Amino acid sequence: MKYALIEMVDRGDFDVLNPFHLFASSTVGCAVVCIAMKRFVETWNNHSIPRRGVPLHFLAGRGNYELPAGAMLSAEAAVAMYTAQGGNLVDESTFGEDPLRDDPGDERRALCDVLGRG
Repeated sequence: MKYALIEMVDRGDFDVLNPFHLFASSTVGCAVVCIAMKRFVETWNNHSIPRRGVPLHFLAGRGNYELPAGAMLSAEAAVAMYTAQGGNLVDESTFGEDPLRDDPGDERRALCDVLGRG
């Protein structure tokens, strides 16, 4: 993906200062990463481990189990404990702007919806 973007910049097809180009590349990039991650997990779960077998087979009987109430701290309590021990957290913030957010009828929004990032 990086090489394709560099080539597009070199040809003048992609403007790194254009918010629509940046948003589109982010949207496509996220879709590509999502597909790659699904393929990786599927490949990993079906590969053979010497003397153990295939992970998907020996993990089939193991699943997610519900934890008893109170077994884990709440997010607020975990943050308080972490900061009390000298840890430092940064509050969440939005990153970048969606240049299409004010124009829901735009064709580019439809493309983003098709790509799964609408």
